[in-house]
Amino acid sequence: MNRLTNIVWLLVVAGSANAQGQPSKPTSDRPPLVEVVGCLSQTGANWVLTNASDPATSTTSFTTPEAVKAAAEKPLGTEQIRLLGTAPFSPEGHKGHKMVVRGLLIKSGSETRLNLTSFQMVSETCSK
Repeated sequence: MNRLTNIVWLLVVAGSANAQGQPSKPTSDRPPLVEVVGCLSQTGANWVLTNASDPATSTTSFTTPEAVKAAAEKPLGTEQIRLLGTAPFSPEGHKGHKMVVRGLLIKSGSETRLNLTSFQMVSETCSK
């Protein structure tokens, strides 16, 4: 019994060490982390980015000051994206502002939604 315990222990340790050395592989069932620039508006209880840029893949869930400056130079687009998880960011004071947001992209049929991880104002006006 002692030998069996040692073998199992070695397998667990070896498997654990191997898993720690391997970066996690992206899977197609995970929503991508993206950045979008657009105009913040409200439709009923929903917050929406209108004139939104195409979602661009992001490597971080937060927006650095440099990324906010870069987003100010990005042109607006033609997309409309419904924002999820807006309450912690208090969007009310940013209605009509040009925003840069990051989050998990969720596409379902014709609707595109973004579960927010970052919400930053780029400009107090929203012009192309």
